[in-house]
Amino acid sequence: LNKFAAPRNRSTNGCPQGVHPYTHQKFNKFVAEIAIDGKGKSLGYFETVEDAYAAYKLAKNTEAKRWHQRLKAGEFVVDLRVIAAMEVWVLI
Repeated sequence: LNKFAAPRNRSTNGCPQGVHPYTHQKFNKFVAEIAIDGKGKSLGYFETVEDAYAAYKLAKNTEAKRWHQRLKAGEFVVDLRVIAAMEVWVLI
């Protein structure tokens, strides 16, 4: 949960979190990626940073809902305030 909520400090060449440029040969696009359960998952290649970030935000918000359900089900022992916070958590 800590890795999910904490922003990464990695340089992404000026792109927002979850997005980085892909410049293989003459293929100038942007890649959106997310980590789920500690494993990286590519969300695809996009023409613009905005499209890539929109895909990342959708995936991150979906993952937040999944975390909320896991916490609510008692899969982990956490303070009830954490569960309440995850219920309304949204990446903007």
